Amino acid sequence: MAFGNLFAKPPRYYKPQRTTDSIVVYLAPSQPAPTHVPFELQSHVSADTWAIRVAAISRVAAQYNKPRFERAWTLLAMLSIVIVPIVLYHVLIDAFHVHFDRFGFADTDVDKLVEVRWITFGVFAGLVLLFLVPLALWKFIGQRRVNGMINGWAREDRVLRGSGTQLPVWAVKTPGVFRPTIQLTVTIPASPAPTTFHPDAYLPNYLNSASDVYLPPRSKEDPQGLPRLSTVGTFPISFGANNVNEKV
Repeated sequence: MAFGNLFAKPPRYYKPQRTTDSIVVYLAPSQPAPTHVPFELQSHVSADTWAIRVAAISRVAAQYNKPRFERAWTLLAMLSIVIVPIVLYHVLIDAFHVHFDRFGFADTDVDKLVEVRWITFGVFAGLVLLFLVPLALWKFIGQRRVNGMINGWAREDRVLRGSGTQLPVWAVKTPGVFRPTIQLTVTIPASPAPTTFHPDAYLPNYLNSASDVYLPPRSKEDPQGLPRLSTVGTFPISFGANNVNEKV
C-alpha cells in the first residue's frame, strides 16, 4: 500500500463487503451509523439490535478518534525524534571539545565521545516515550473499551439464546492514526450440513415412508402375516405367501 493511501478515505463507508464466512462493514465516526441490517445477518440479528449496537460502536470509537490532533502529534513526534538528537549531538560535541581527525576518529579523550553518544541516545529514547507511548495508550484504551462492550453483548446473547445455539461473532477495529474508519466484522455461524442421520436429511423417496409396503394376509405358510423380505441390489422386495409382489 502506498503511503498516500493511508490518508485517503474509503469511497463507500457503509457498503458491506462479503467474505467466505463474514460480513465486513466500514463505519465513519463522524457520520450517522447505518441502520439497515445486511441481508446475510437478518436471520441472526434483529433490526433493533443492529441499530443499537452499531450506534454504540460508533459513539465509543469516536471518543478516541481525534484525527487532526493525532496526525499533528505524530508529525511533531517524527520531526522531534529525528532532528533533536542530531542537533543535540553536535552541540555536545562542541561543549565537550571533542575533535576528530581526518578519518573520523576522535583524537581526544574517547570517554567524552562515549558520554556524548549515551546522552544523545537517552534523549532519543525519552522523545520516543514522550510522544509515542501516550498515543499508543490512547488507542489501546479505546480498543479495549469497544472490546469490553462487544464481550458483554456476547454474554447477553448466550444467556438469551442458550448455550447450544450458534451465534454470530462480532469484532471491531477502532480507527488508527492514518485509518479514519471503524471496521466491523461479523462472522456468520456455519450451518451444519445435513447427513443421513439427521431428521431433515435428503433421503430417497423409497426410504421416506413405509406406507406403500404390501402386507399380505395371514396364511398357513406364513402364520405371522409378515412378508418375507429379500433384496435385489439395494432395492427392498416383498414376497407374498402364495405369489410374488415386487415393490420398488
